[in-house]
Amino acid sequence: MPTMVDGSSRRAEQRAIVGAGAGFGVLVVLALVLGSDHGSSHRAVMSPRSEPSVGTAPVHLPAVPGSRVAGVPGVYVGNGTWIVTGVLVRTSPRSLTVRDRAGKRQTVSINPNTDVCRGPCSCPIDVLRPGDLIDANLIVQFRAHGFGYRTRWVDANSVSDYAHIDAIEGYRLTVHSVRHDYLPNPPYTLVIDPDTIIQPLTAGGPEIKGQLAWIAVGDKIYFTGSNVTPNDMSVTVGTRIFPLFKNDGTIDRD
Repeated sequence: MPTMVDGSSRRAEQRAIVGAGAGFGVLVVLALVLGSDHGSSHRAVMSPRSEPSVGTAPVHLPAVPGSRVAGVPGVYVGNGTWIVTGVLVRTSPRSLTVRDRAGKRQTVSINPNTDVCRGPCSCPIDVLRPGDLIDANLIVQFRAHGFGYRTRWVDANSVSDYAHIDAIEGYRLTVHSVRHDYLPNPPYTLVIDPDTIIQPLTAGGPEIKGQLAWIAVGDKIYFTGSNVTPNDMSVTVGTRIFPLFKNDGTIDRD
């Protein structure tokens, strides 16, 4: 069954699938060039000198030892990074507002360097839709009497899966999950958008955007992407699609 995960979990999973099994032997995903917590698996990494100033929107963060920050409980993921999660209420050119799990509204500042993913990444903020499930990655700078932050990336309707390609029609793949083969695993559609990234078959090879490349019926793949409709896998747009390999180094294809 496909897994719908928050953005930080999906990135951790991408690192973990190198050499991991998925019910059909030990599989190796090549060309995972992952720099930083989000890394090139989704988007480019900004250099420190290009990072924007911290945000000013009234996001609430949890108190932590040694600081005077007060707020509602949140998700601390280390190294001054928070994930703000919720259902999108609205966006503006400089912020987005979500309703968090406690029912409170959280407004997060964004800027031109905030990377937005709804399927492909580097999207304009207006690609997001009210009702989308949002994960926003905040890089927090604590001070003696408070904090500032910058929003590094925003993911909408995040999903990842190990899948088998059953049929191909144009740039729409009919797939079913092979993550847990004891579940029903009905078919669903994985769309290759013009900006969907197809990972190469060889380490160091060029990435391909918006093309089938090596993809064929019978392939087993791993992908990250976004549901078109929150919590509904029936149509999912790919962010990145990775080949899976058998122990002998050949692509895992029927």
